[in-house]
Amino acid sequence: MPPRKPPLWTCPECGNKFTGKNMAHSCGQWTLAHHFDGKPRHRKLFNALRDALKKIGRTRMVISKTRIVFMTRMRFASVSVRADHLHCHILLRDAIDDPFFIKSTQFTPRMWMHEFRVRDEADVEKVAPYLPAAYAVGNQE
Repeated sequence: MPPRKPPLWTCPECGNKFTGKNMAHSCGQWTLAHHFDGKPRHRKLFNALRDALKKIGRTRMVISKTRIVFMTRMRFASVSVRADHLHCHILLRDAIDDPFFIKSTQFTPRMWMHEFRVRDEADVEKVAPYLPAAYAVGNQE
């Protein structure tokens, strides 16, 4: 039987959930409209990425002033809206040598952050094969 994972800590101010008590975050209340107002193309790309994640399993969106994060037990994918693209990252257990990723940074000894851009729906298709592994990181598997 796998070890039981500790419960998530809930911020008493904003209600967001975290893997550790008192983790740094902003408590502001933001919406998707804040990020996509006047940017229908960006919203369509975001929806395609969100739909690809929904095919894998349930996630929770955490919306802050500067980014939108997807989490299960922990945050594993992030989207920031830029002028001409979505700047995204996913967390994976291993470094991946794929030119699609614009930068890969070792986040912890067992985790790598892989950054990428979504400029069209083909970019969502390119990242889709990596999303199940990122989802597993979010589940702390």
